[in-house]
Amino acid sequence: MIGFVIALLASVIAVPILTIFLFSKEKIVWFNRRKTQPFRNPFEYDTPITGYEFIKIAFFLLSGIALLRLLLFLFVLVLGFCLNRVAILGMTDKECMELKEPLPPWRKIFTTYPNGFLSRVLLFLLGYYYIDVEGELSPDAAYYVPNHVSFVDALVIGWLTNGHVTALAKAEAFKAPFASSIFKAVQVIPVSRESTESRHLAKATIRRFAESRSHP
Repeated sequence: MIGFVIALLASVIAVPILTIFLFSKEKIVWFNRRKTQPFRNPFEYDTPITGYEFIKIAFFLLSGIALLRLLLFLFVLVLGFCLNRVAILGMTDKECMELKEPLPPWRKIFTTYPNGFLSRVLLFLLGYYYIDVEGELSPDAAYYVPNHVSFVDALVIGWLTNGHVTALAKAEAFKAPFASSIFKAVQVIPVSRESTESRHLAKATIRRFAESRSHP
């Protein structure tokens, strides 16, 4: 029995190591998280998996921590969905999509304020334990233009602004049942890329939001 356990542990350790040496295209630098990287284009997404990262992935998968984090991630998503859903209770789709008035303060209790905190929790569960921030967001800024390569940048902006922000999104995204309620509660501005009228309307809405300072 003891021999079987030892053999099992040895295989768990050996398989990832052998896989790295067989399939890695780069020289492996063990446990060196601060390896000097060449200049990277900020508009390209290219994150190589080093030997250290591969071992860490294997550990999280085999220990069950990855599964636990996935379940917690889904729980936080559902919690955020429920809160944002409560924020738009009693509002019709037309009222949500016209964006004529900002949400009243009592509705923002369920969307604006929790969203900033939940964004940081989701980032933590995704592995962003420490986030270095250079400088501060200006309170007078009307527009934030992140490098949009995934949904992560939306979480970062939501966290940095404490939820006091909205966004521009393609109209097709509002057809998704889960995301639609959150987009409506956050007063995301829809735009149809194929429609000139929709693009002009979105531009006018963005300008109105920026000038009013009462919208997110």
